[in-house]
Amino acid sequence: MVAAPLPTIVPKPAAASGHDDLASPENYDYTDIDQLLAANVSSNVELMADEGLGNVLLTGATGFLGIHVLRNYLDTHEGRIWCVVRKGGFPSPELRLSHMLMYYFERPYAELFGERIICLEADISDPADVAALERIPFHTLVNCAACVKHFAVGDELDRANVSGVRNLVDLCARGHKRLVHISTISTAGESLNGSPDPSHRLTEAELYFGQQLSNTYVRSKFLSERCVLQAVADGRIEGKVIRVGNLMSRASDGEFQINSITNGFLRTLRGYVAVGGFPVSRMDVEQEYSPIDSVAAAVLRLGRATSRFSVFHACNNHKVQMGDAIFAMRELGFGIRVVDDDYFAQMLADYSTRYEGSNAVGGLIAYATHDPQSACYLGYDNTFTTKALYRLGWKWPITDDAYLKSAIKNLDTLGFFEFFSEND
Repeated sequence: MVAAPLPTIVPKPAAASGHDDLASPENYDYTDIDQLLAANVSSNVELMADEGLGNVLLTGATGFLGIHVLRNYLDTHEGRIWCVVRKGGFPSPELRLSHMLMYYFERPYAELFGERIICLEADISDPADVAALERIPFHTLVNCAACVKHFAVGDELDRANVSGVRNLVDLCARGHKRLVHISTISTAGESLNGSPDPSHRLTEAELYFGQQLSNTYVRSKFLSERCVLQAVADGRIEGKVIRVGNLMSRASDGEFQINSITNGFLRTLRGYVAVGGFPVSRMDVEQEYSPIDSVAAAVLRLGRATSRFSVFHACNNHKVQMGDAIFAMRELGFGIRVVDDDYFAQMLADYSTRYEGSNAVGGLIAYATHDPQSACYLGYDNTFTTKALYRLGWKWPITDDAYLKSAIKNLDTLGFFEFFSEND
């Protein structure tokens, strides 16, 4: 296989690109970005190399992914890591971060604070706060910070996910730092009335291909990707976008995030438990489970990869069918019957009537009323990233029955499936 040539990037002044970060997806010139992304193909994997991370500045350090990135860095690297943390209701950002480390890992890493872990309080949407970070001697910025609300008030999403990322791009451009920006495979968007082709899968060599981006959260993440990739294409920064998928419980012990109710996929499982049934037509639907500790490891591996590779899909390539999850739940005592589609629709309607006002089946109702002929979510392909990780000496763990049972058991222990209340 002959490797395609990597793009030649000629640095441009910040104002030279003439691109508006908030321009609508369809009214934007993607020429330079498309040329940049053309390198992200399997034929180039042989050119992949490990360039190291150096000292790290981490945003979103107390989030589910951020805290695992922090731990993986501490356990596998020797450098320092500066963590941008809001203290919230704690007396200091150090105490909040220590509390989160203790919650997830039962180890506060107290001996590393002030030495390898340095906390900083800042708001990435505030240009002055970000500019103050220029004094930090980091080499790589890993941005795990994001507003993940699918419905937010006012400009909250744009401030956190677009303006904040623009500030981080400017920080890295001024200091000649590498930026590793965490995004989501949801930027694949939707197909509406057959356009684009519903069978299309977002690859690492694509950003915009005509997909619908009506969801405000997904749109903000798309715009943040575009901001980063335009800066890379213009030669202003060395950076990459890492799209993640279905963030699930740890491979090591099944531990899950504090606010697991915000995970859309888990909410659908919760709905099936509430209804007590599952449609047989969906038993063979494939589902991706990305253990959070594995995602963190993949992010840091890919963050160190050859700089000219600019987009990766850090999603587990070992998929399982929905039937595997349903049978795992049944073996753990959940009374979920496998029924025909019409009967399931009746079960869902009956539950909704009986528990009017409950949100336990909200995700299932959205699915049941979704017209696949008019709109459907588009999938993704991660062949390039999977091969890149193999090249870098790392692989995803296989998702098996033991993992599924461990994950579900941990969720049950957290009370995740206790929802049979009219006020849920």
